[in-house]
Amino acid sequence: HFGYALNTPSVTTTANHNALCIDDFSVNAIDINTEKYKLNMSVSGEGDISANPEAENYRFGSEVLLTATPKEGYIFKEWSGDAKGFANPTTIVVNAEMNVVANFIPAPQEIANPTKLIHFDEELLEASKAAIKEGVPFFVEAYNELISAADNNLSKDANPVINKKLLPASGDIHDYYSLGPYFWPDPTKSDGLPWIYKDGVVNPSSMNYDTDRKRFEDFERELEQLIFAYYFSDDPIYAFKAMEYIDIWFVDDSTKMNPNANHASARPGRNEGDRVGVLNFVKVQSVITALQIFENKGILSEKTKTGANQWIKEWAVWLQTSDLGKAERAAGNNHGTWYDYQLMGLLLFEGDTVKAKALANEYKTNRIAKQIDTQGKQPEEMTRTKTVNYSAMNLWSMTWFAYMAQQVEVDIWNYSTYDGRSIHKAYSFLKPYVLNPESWTLPNISNGGPVNAINTLWRPLLGKAGTIFREDLLDLSENTSEHLSSVEKLQFPPRQYIFMEEEGKAYLLLDVNSDHGSVTKSPALSKYDLGDTLVLTATPAIGYTFSNWTGDLTSSENPLSLKLDSTINIEAHFVATNYALNVTANNGSVVANPQSNEYGAGSEVVLTATADEGYEFVGWSGDLVSNENPVSVKMDSSITIEANFELINSIHQSKVDRIKVYPNPSQSVLNIEMFTAGDKQVSVFNLQGQEVWQANTKQNKLSLVKGRDLMPGMYIVSISGAVNAREIIIIE
Repeated sequence: HFGYALNTPSVTTTANHNALCIDDFSVNAIDINTEKYKLNMSVSGEGDISANPEAENYRFGSEVLLTATPKEGYIFKEWSGDAKGFANPTTIVVNAEMNVVANFIPAPQEIANPTKLIHFDEELLEASKAAIKEGVPFFVEAYNELISAADNNLSKDANPVINKKLLPASGDIHDYYSLGPYFWPDPTKSDGLPWIYKDGVVNPSSMNYDTDRKRFEDFERELEQLIFAYYFSDDPIYAFKAMEYIDIWFVDDSTKMNPNANHASARPGRNEGDRVGVLNFVKVQSVITALQIFENKGILSEKTKTGANQWIKEWAVWLQTSDLGKAERAAGNNHGTWYDYQLMGLLLFEGDTVKAKALANEYKTNRIAKQIDTQGKQPEEMTRTKTVNYSAMNLWSMTWFAYMAQQVEVDIWNYSTYDGRSIHKAYSFLKPYVLNPESWTLPNISNGGPVNAINTLWRPLLGKAGTIFREDLLDLSENTSEHLSSVEKLQFPPRQYIFMEEEGKAYLLLDVNSDHGSVTKSPALSKYDLGDTLVLTATPAIGYTFSNWTGDLTSSENPLSLKLDSTINIEAHFVATNYALNVTANNGSVVANPQSNEYGAGSEVVLTATADEGYEFVGWSGDLVSNENPVSVKMDSSITIEANFELINSIHQSKVDRIKVYPNPSQSVLNIEMFTAGDKQVSVFNLQGQEVWQANTKQNKLSLVKGRDLMPGMYIVSISGAVNAREIIIIE
């Protein structure tokens, strides 16, 4: 048995970084039965390392399980040397003499005066964390999904800007480079230049790994998952991986991204970078959040802290002083609001509360007064091809900005202009359409159209905003969490799961399967005074009946009257109604599939009629009028059906009224009508018995054109299939 090993190659990299040239390649054959290798294990810090199986030397290809055990006061951080990663234990394959180091660091200690998170409410985060520990299903499910995603990220390598295939105009691979998503090559130009604008229509070439936007979005999503996996689990493995990501993207000179957006959203033939590319960097907030959480927990490395802080400082300078940054701030739509959101976070991170407060006060007139009208509409977003997307995007940036503005004691959330323009008015405008999405008439060319976009964007938006500001923008019985990501469910837990009770107030938390029925409240409020009487009426959907109430109150009464002495969780249950199917048949039989005496509401049943000898099926009557056979029936009620059969006689007695040929003789078109259901084969023969035309059809009418389908003459038509074979002589 022989294995192989490669000698160490000499490697050269071409100037454009697109090719890797390997020279001096050779293969050495080894006998894996005799060749053995030493595994050298050492530690950095205070801890021990063990191998299983334990041996002085290992055969080629041996798998060895390594376990790092920290001493008191220390934690395991990572493997280095010939083993990499944060998993502990970890399995390595011995294929040469190997050196493995287990690295331990002092156990992190939370700092005495933790910094307040800029972008997230720790009161909500801690409430979610407590609910996870208590085993509340909603939170446990979201937590497990988050941990699964974060675990998947542990095995991934960072994919930084130096991995792109296309270079920006600067020629510097460290410069972030992306293409304007709504720009396309001009089909009327041989070189396609300059690219032309198609609002809302994404060019796939802007969202692949040839440039940086897709890889940066991946980085942002994966980093956020790692940050909050650490926050909710307290497992440092996720923090170490997150810091590895941050170091590669923002700290290490060989791989980091330059702190500018000079070549973001480039438009070939028009510019080398555009102001709208600043929007690509909104989620730099995740780096700020990581630095704050990790430092508060005492786990932030000095390398990551120093390097990332420097990058953020330089980015803040570029954002405020560059021509593209200034142009983006001047935008009067969501681009301007997201610029302010970014800048507010950066100013708060730098501790510049004076500038942050000034920005918050300017926001009232620069954004609220100019971007929301007196009805609550956002005019700039309503002129686009994705009205739902952009209005959701803009309003969410306003809401998140309002949360941050509280930190400098500026109330944006409750601010209103003299004529009523406000964030509250914008949410009030959206609410009726959230409750009735079909009533929205403006376009949305993505997210499955406006109805789906409203359900997936506006509905969760109202839920998140209500959570942040402790208000019920929708009734608590409305599901606002369905389209939240797992991490969003824990960052912004819906108020029906976590809410801050007001003294003297009570809530009704109602759970109803809307497909099975509905529940009305009287009075219909979102919160009640303690001691209020509330009447609930359950109305089943078609095919269902009301069963009972469960939760904090068990009852089968309907309507149900209850007294709200505290917040109540209650669930309405409906059960499917069974319906009878009665089928009669004389001179034939009927088979039902599936076969049963009763069927659940909405069940599909296929009926097949079979005639006795000498008879033929002619149609269904009763609660179903049709001549199809087989036929499908939907059970929305009890049904009585009769299958009808007729005695087969001569064509003159029984067929003449079911097959019509006209005009006869024909002038230019000959029509054949067949009053029967199912597949039919129609053949036309000349008087010598030769078939001159044929068709298989489900249609009940055919038209033959003189000179194209038939020449003048006398013909015989044969119709077979559902009708049984019959012949008619036609004279033309």
